[in-house]
Amino acid sequence: MNSFGIREPRFERPLGRKLRWINRLLRALKWGGEVVSTPDPALQMSTLEQRINLWHLAEQPLGYGVPGDYVDLGCYDGQQSTLIARAIDGQRPLHLFDSFETSFGLYRDVLEVLLEHFAALSLPSPVTHKGRFEQTIPSELPPVIAFAQIDCGVGGAPEWHRTIVRLCLSSVWERLSKRGHRRDSGLPRPRVEVDGSLPLHQAPRG
Repeated sequence: MNSFGIREPRFERPLGRKLRWINRLLRALKWGGEVVSTPDPALQMSTLEQRINLWHLAEQPLGYGVPGDYVDLGCYDGQQSTLIARAIDGQRPLHLFDSFETSFGLYRDVLEVLLEHFAALSLPSPVTHKGRFEQTIPSELPPVIAFAQIDCGVGGAPEWHRTIVRLCLSSVWERLSKRGHRRDSGLPRPRVEVDGSLPLHQAPRG
């Protein structure tokens, strides 16, 4: 695993003076751990531990020869998407879905920033699908999916959010390779029903 890739400055929130002092004390005491700052939700989309997990999960379909493309639903500015791209190293197409409308304080075109992140790391350009999920899913999903990350927090009323989550989960499930990976970022184990009958994780795939 590329440890630099998961600990780049753009992923890490700088430690304040107090936390740095605490870490020096812990090292002096040979405590074997360190204090880390909480992620800034406006800038950081994941913790170090989540990025490590994402890297390993993204590598596995390649190692086991699982057919299909890679999909990231809700990619924002591509922070986590670049990790996926590094893990697959151009061996599979990477599809990124987002409205690219919410800037979270970037004050720039979000899609432009995403493509800059990929270019700065000399990564192949992803296949971008711009639009709201109900406009691009399932019509623009690849026919076979080896790996999917779902992070489709759209806000709004809970029932509307539930509808979007259900759309993403059910659409990916129908195209997921039998040995594929689905990572639901920040979501509990899916209990969404398919056709009003079976829970999603029990529904058969064709």
